[in-house]
Amino acid sequence: MKASPTGHALVCLITLFFSVSVFSKTPIIDISPIPFVGNDINVPLESPLYDFPGWNRKQAITISSAMVDGSANLVDFPVLITLDYLNNEIVDGGVNSALNGGGDIRFSSDAAGNNQLAIEVVEFVTSATPANRKCQIWVKIPSLSATSDTTVYIWYGNSGASQPAPNTAGVGSHSVWTAYEAVWHMENDPSATAPQILDATGNGYDLTSGGAMTGGDVVGGQIGNAIEFDGSNDYFALANNVVINNGTYTISSWVNWTTGNTYNGIIANDNPWSGVWINSENGGRAVFTDGAGQEFSSNGSAPAGTNIKCDFVGTNGDYQYFFAGNSDASGSQAFNYGNLAYIGSEDTNAGFFRGWIDEVRVSTDSKSAAWLKTEHNNQNNPGGFASQGVPGDASGGTGGGTGGYWTQTGSDIHYSNGLVGIGMSTIPSGYHLAVDGKVISEEVRVLLSENWADYVFAEGYDLPTLEEVEEHINEKGHLINIPSASEVKAKGIELGDMNRLLLEKIEELTLYIIDLEKRNKRIFELENRLESIEQLLKQ
Repeated sequence: MKASPTGHALVCLITLFFSVSVFSKTPIIDISPIPFVGNDINVPLESPLYDFPGWNRKQAITISSAMVDGSANLVDFPVLITLDYLNNEIVDGGVNSALNGGGDIRFSSDAAGNNQLAIEVVEFVTSATPANRKCQIWVKIPSLSATSDTTVYIWYGNSGASQPAPNTAGVGSHSVWTAYEAVWHMENDPSATAPQILDATGNGYDLTSGGAMTGGDVVGGQIGNAIEFDGSNDYFALANNVVINNGTYTISSWVNWTTGNTYNGIIANDNPWSGVWINSENGGRAVFTDGAGQEFSSNGSAPAGTNIKCDFVGTNGDYQYFFAGNSDASGSQAFNYGNLAYIGSEDTNAGFFRGWIDEVRVSTDSKSAAWLKTEHNNQNNPGGFASQGVPGDASGGTGGGTGGYWTQTGSDIHYSNGLVGIGMSTIPSGYHLAVDGKVISEEVRVLLSENWADYVFAEGYDLPTLEEVEEHINEKGHLINIPSASEVKAKGIELGDMNRLLLEKIEELTLYIIDLEKRNKRIFELENRLESIEQLLKQ
């Protein structure tokens, strides 16, 4: 019988499916993403991981619940953001700084930036000199809790950004003041082009100065700037009168008055005589007058030369005064209507205020005592109202204390420092990425820096004999250089190294087959010679 030299063939089909926990040391892995359904999450690489793509930095600001009065949440509450809440990098004009003017400032209620908040940037000045820095930003907080701290996030670091138009729904500056009829920050030069001071609500109650007011009347107030009135002929006229009726309303302002005039009109009108005043004859008590000339005076007073917040609240015939956020006088009285037409006087000829006025607000609802006290806490002591977190990269850091290292360039994301663990609290030593669970992908590419298995074909390679292989299998229960089942269970496998070892065995097997083929050919030749000898012997 003849042995055919082509009678031996080798077909190797190796199918690998990994559904195990994998710790990968390899520096580069190409993954083609596939969609997930149900409770699983699919994050395509071309999608941003947060809702402010292009923003590089963020920082948490945590509002202390101890500074929020009452027991119920305050809904849509405007919070004053000052330098007290901002890390130096946000305002130092350096590489990570926000833009001077605050065009790139955004706020969200969540760390991911999915819930953008309405803000008004009144003043924002960055500088390498701390004394030159300024910040007055108002942020509408959807729900401010009195029982647990509230954290919001400031986003910055986008050189091409600008503030949304004031009337942009939900996020423009007008949206901050939806709970008010009119708001005036009293910041601008009264000698500039009219109207000099705009109504921050967008409702059109803009202010135009009268008298002999100059740029020198802009002075330091309680919140940024204030406007100083000379008590002789300075005033602001409203473009449209704010009508208050016998229903509900709240009038608030910060004032610092000086002696000299009897009735110092904060916001008022002479016809009909109505508004809120400081009366110097009775030691600085606040006086409210309605459209019928009725006067309602506070019990306490606003001392001359002192910054103090004054609030008057009307609620369907009931009224209440607040000084510095604390309840003062209250009573019941049927109010007639009134028109608020001037700030700093009752008209162009009388009731002039002597001193400065800052942050005047009128709302057509009755603000609660908790609301007014919390306003005072925020505006009187910003440093104690909230605290700043640690800045971090926008796409990865929490902004609340740990910082992050994610960066985004176009559609690419990078993690430049630290380790990543998924489903575990401790990352095994020596690994950049660890996943406690299953990983699925359509394709994984591993780039190795070590030698590939072609060393098997190099001259001098010590190929084990089949006898040595058999002896190792009988003793160890697995191939030479291949980890045992117990080792894989304890340590896992390294995909790149394992594929190298599998190829090593395939190449060794190829050498065995080549050697076997040579032996078969030699046997075939010997069989042919033997057959020839047998034929000769038969002759």
